Amino acid sequence: GGVWGLVGEQGERWFNIRQKVNPIMMKVQNIREVLPEIDTISIELVDKIASIRDTETGQLTTDLLTELRMWSFESICYVTLNSRLHLITGKADADALRMSDAMSEFMQYTFDHDIAPSIWRYYHTPSFKRLMRLHEELTEITRKFVDTALQRIEAEGNKEARKSVFEKLLGLDRNIAVVMAIDMLFGGLDTTSSTALTALYFLAKNPDKQDILREELRTLLPEHKSPLNAQNFNNLPYLRACIKESMRIMPIVSGTMRQTGRDLVLSGYKVPKGTAVHMRNMELCNSEMFFPRCNEYLPERWLKTPKNVSNPVEEVKSQNPFVYLPFGFGPRTCIGKRLADLEMEVLLARLLRKYKISWTDEQNEMQYKSNLILTPYGEMKFKFEEVQ
Repeated sequence: GGVWGLVGEQGERWFNIRQKVNPIMMKVQNIREVLPEIDTISIELVDKIASIRDTETGQLTTDLLTELRMWSFESICYVTLNSRLHLITGKADADALRMSDAMSEFMQYTFDHDIAPSIWRYYHTPSFKRLMRLHEELTEITRKFVDTALQRIEAEGNKEARKSVFEKLLGLDRNIAVVMAIDMLFGGLDTTSSTALTALYFLAKNPDKQDILREELRTLLPEHKSPLNAQNFNNLPYLRACIKESMRIMPIVSGTMRQTGRDLVLSGYKVPKGTAVHMRNMELCNSEMFFPRCNEYLPERWLKTPKNVSNPVEEVKSQNPFVYLPFGFGPRTCIGKRLADLEMEVLLARLLRKYKISWTDEQNEMQYKSNLILTPYGEMKFKFEEVQ
């Protein structure tokens, strides 16, 4: 239909799409509708960890990032299309597994051609042709998921208890609904899983903070499978602070890139219209200038302090609200922010209520590689011990 989605469009065409999508994706109450099913999917992962955990060592017999990618894809597909892929329970959809494998390769090839120096603009190299084939394969798979959902919606009418994001957008604009569904499936696989793993890593490295968080969770979840609902889920300030602090230290992207719409002067430099400007938020968030004790994992720096109450953490809070921008800012704030927050909060609540998680490699930190986003890689030295 000639619509390129929020990633590909610019100017008025972009604004038209964003206006239609915002009420559905950016309103907290709309995203909270999916809390029960997101919770169910998270519990499935917690149960699976019990089955793949060595009871003597506490270590997992499979790769944790792979498991988190399956959880993330299962969640995004449900929210987007009201479809379950059964990626966690062992009855996985074959196309979903194909997409998971192809997406990892696609991200790396995209980084190699769009970010790293490359001659593909002048000569279509074999690696560029491979990138194009991957894009076609991913588009074909996501389009198949979307078409299946569309057929189900047309056959069932309004029988579904909850309308998916796709179905809500169909009522506004069919072309936008299709391209947004594809964008969400593309974008929701690696970003949330990598960010969730980073949060688990910092909590594993800081057991004192993990203990504080677990006490907060105990008040809302007396048992590890006690129900989560919209009422008790609102009262988790320390959990949200833990996620923010991990994203401060190791965000999913290094910063925000924008193209200037007019000639500008930035810090005394003339910047012509059409210039790509990269704000390196990651550097700023790890600078003593903006975050005192920046090398320490301090979730307390994100907690609200009552007025007129002396609190030592006030001195470690950033005084500039535009330094920490993991989801961007303003009209172009990441459209998936609300959903990503919900997914991570629910999963971490469930995992840390049931398990004490430790990092067992005292000599080495978790490693990251850049392939459009910052992704953990290498051996995941986590230990999971059941909380009594």
